[in-house]
Amino acid sequence: MGPHLIFGLGDTNLVPTVLKKARAGRLVQIGSGKNLSDFTYIDDGVQAHLCALRALDQNPACAGRAYFISQGDPVPLWEWINRVLSRHGLAQVTRRVPIWLATSLAALCETTCRLLPGMPEPPLTRFLVSEMHTSHYFNIEAAKRELGYRPSVGVWEGLERTTSPNLACAVQGILQMN
Repeated sequence: MGPHLIFGLGDTNLVPTVLKKARAGRLVQIGSGKNLSDFTYIDDGVQAHLCALRALDQNPACAGRAYFISQGDPVPLWEWINRVLSRHGLAQVTRRVPIWLATSLAALCETTCRLLPGMPEPPLTRFLVSEMHTSHYFNIEAAKRELGYRPSVGVWEGLERTTSPNLACAVQGILQMN
């Protein structure tokens, strides 16, 4: 089963990486910004796994099959990123780089890092450039039909739930109690 771009309460990768890059001034839109991406709200990713477990009991033919999991509602990647930034009180991404320039810079970064002692991680890769300007969305109909998966919220509602000021205060209170 393949959830795509998981976000939500407890996210330690996607949103924190976006915020870290933005705070460091290293977040630049690549291309037109019209590329669509699927996202998976964490609660629905968990629910999808539970659906798969139940489906395996009821229909062993599901075993070994690949299922795409997301909210089933692709949105513009850069709009999503800008909403994340806005909900965290950060400025939206306004700087843009053409795809050809980003790809060339990434190739230069990869080559330079390969030649350096210890081969450090390049700050920009051609894979990352591709991910940031190409549409990535998937058909989740098989998961709906065969696993009974149904996303509980849309992408924007999931993002709102994740970044709600009341939620942030509640989580901070719980963390301080421990």
